[in-house]
Amino acid sequence: MACAIPGTGARTTRAATDPCNGNPGCGSKPASGQRAAAHAGALASVGRTADQETLQAQAVQQSRNALRLAEIRYREGADDLLTLLDAQRTLFQAEDQLAQVRLSRLQASVGLFKALGGGWSLDAELQSKTAPKGRLFLSAESGVTPGAHLCC
Repeated sequence: MACAIPGTGARTTRAATDPCNGNPGCGSKPASGQRAAAHAGALASVGRTADQETLQAQAVQQSRNALRLAEIRYREGADDLLTLLDAQRTLFQAEDQLAQVRLSRLQASVGLFKALGGGWSLDAELQSKTAPKGRLFLSAESGVTPGAHLCC
């Protein structure tokens, strides 16, 4: 369908200016593609961090086994205290990394939830029934980050 652009004398077709070709309910196709890319990226991030968490949990288990063996060798006199302390340090580092990877996985899950259209909201009825006085109850649509200081 051709139409004139007022004041310019130029003519254009609807297909050149309307990505939906006149379909009123289709929405913007580029925005839809961006949302799909955000969904895919968030989902990939959740999967990637879940895999990292699994591998780090295995590393923690191996570090525990190494510490157990180092304790036995130390008690029997085959190893010195420094070897035992090194095994403990390795375990503690692995546990710390596991906590960091778990945090990353949970943050990626929140990112996926948000990419899919989720959010946080205050639910006044539940707040008045269940929250202690002076505290806010957060439900999924409030837009408030859990743990944020909201008042005094």
